[in-house]
Amino acid sequence: MKEIIDEYKIFLAIEKRLSMNTCNSYVIDIKMYSDYLNKKNIYNYDDIKTEDIKNYLKILKRNNIKNSTISRKITTIKSFHKFLYINKYTINNEAAEIDKPKNEQKLPTIFSIQEISNLLDHFTNDSPTNYRDKLMAEIAYTSGLRVSELVNLKITDFHIDSNFMKVLGKGSKERLVPFTNTIKKMLQDYVNNHRNKILYKKHNKTDYLFINGYGQPISRNMFFITLKKKCDESGITKSLSPHTLRHSFASHLLENGMELRLIQELLGHANIATTEIYTHVSKVKITEVFLKAHPHANKNNE
Repeated sequence: MKEIIDEYKIFLAIEKRLSMNTCNSYVIDIKMYSDYLNKKNIYNYDDIKTEDIKNYLKILKRNNIKNSTISRKITTIKSFHKFLYINKYTINNEAAEIDKPKNEQKLPTIFSIQEISNLLDHFTNDSPTNYRDKLMAEIAYTSGLRVSELVNLKITDFHIDSNFMKVLGKGSKERLVPFTNTIKKMLQDYVNNHRNKILYKKHNKTDYLFINGYGQPISRNMFFITLKKKCDESGITKSLSPHTLRHSFASHLLENGMELRLIQELLGHANIATTEIYTHVSKVKITEVFLKAHPHANKNNE
């Protein structure tokens, strides 16, 4: 089974052009699925029946795994079984009739413009690493990048004269994203005066923009830890995810009148339906403002 899983990972990376993080997530799901099958004395993928898959999903449900997580695992299992069938490792595709559970639509956490301002003010520029972290946070919010896109930016991705950066998104799809004049000035200052000071002497040849002392790109986890620390310092109590700044970016653009299609292009969403989540967030905010502002909104409570 291990050899087939390794082959599947190569298929995801080369044929499907998925990011390494996504490939790893798929493989983890398939290994857990395979472990379950082995415990049921199923060691050959061609011996799997649809009922075996359904039983595995029932166990996930009994263990109170969220519908969104189960849905993701079903996507992985269906993809894997399709791969097995196409490559003649199985006679039938036993996952073809497996349906995904309906997901409860969870609205993303959005920071207000004031909260964003307070957060960014708590990033300092009094050392090369602090300047790096401040620039990362500024770009994450003002350009709406995914964290994986942010940490993999290279110096050569920036077109300074035209205020555009080249971003490598999901599925290795490239897009051009604008950046502000403030970012341009910070970027030039960081590259010319701060970035090389982060590097240790023996590690000075790398094209990654945001680096540690060894010239390696800053990890997603390290950026999130820094972001969480600054949120705590600025008194923000809302839940935080690695993409909260990205969600806030999109929501604030929508609130200020930008067309949804343009926001979709900036975010790199393949489907407009993914971007439409921010229209629901905007409606929730409108309702909250209305209930607070309208003189008759709370009349029954008086």
